[in-house]
Amino acid sequence: MIERLRSHPTIGWLIAAGLSIIVFLNNVGGAVGGIQTLLNGYNKVQSALHPKKPGTVHVAAIPDTNTASNARAKPKSTTASGPSSLQVVEWPGGWGPERKTYTLEKPAGKPVLNSIDATKQNGLDERHFVYGKRSNQGNDSMTYNLQACPGDKVDLWAAVANDAASNIKAGDVEGLTARIVTGTAGNKPGLNVGVVLSSYNAGSVWSSMSVDCGKTPLKASLLAGTAHLVTKDTPKGGLPIALSNKVDTALLGSGLVANGQFSNSDSQWYGTLRLTLEIQRR
Repeated sequence: MIERLRSHPTIGWLIAAGLSIIVFLNNVGGAVGGIQTLLNGYNKVQSALHPKKPGTVHVAAIPDTNTASNARAKPKSTTASGPSSLQVVEWPGGWGPERKTYTLEKPAGKPVLNSIDATKQNGLDERHFVYGKRSNQGNDSMTYNLQACPGDKVDLWAAVANDAASNIKAGDVEGLTARIVTGTAGNKPGLNVGVVLSSYNAGSVWSSMSVDCGKTPLKASLLAGTAHLVTKDTPKGGLPIALSNKVDTALLGSGLVANGQFSNSDSQWYGTLRLTLEIQRR
């Protein structure tokens, strides 16, 4: 029957034309789908670089002081046209803000940065997440209070943790950035070096370590090309992070791209931001 219809001069032409239109539309649909996939990927990266939600870096939204005795004032924010926060300002260091904590057995039900307190189990308190050593020391020398003097190189590590439970939806931290800050406690010569982690769905947290050289006033310079983020999914040697003496804030990422996304695919996803500073006389 179909062959007889195909052989009809008018009906056969209509069938052929119809099949051609179907094939054309199918190809167009596939092309559109491919373009849409590319656009979706582009928009995802752009949303991390330039989030539409207000307060990408939430440090400015955190109260200037914290009433908790062990959570210090926030580091001062800088603007794109302002000085780098690696220039020494008055900042007492410490960690903050005061926040709800979770345990390894009962992680958070939403994206949360560095908020596991397992002090009773293993001494781990993620609120204190910045520590360092002189570069010529072994990793077992990591400390929150370092003795280092002008000319010394210091390896700074900052733990990065998404404490969302692995079984929740929308558990990734989005728009995650790191900012390097330095400061002094009043007129004291020692130096506080801190890291501020900020996001647009998990707020901001900060922590610091102190560097001391007796009565010598100190400052720090970030060695170019040394900033890397290490997770189980980053390339060997870690993911390069675009931090420098002139660019003190940069996107992080838990995978192959620094796109601001930090996964919760494993319960308590950990990474380590690693960089090297040169200690100088202020």
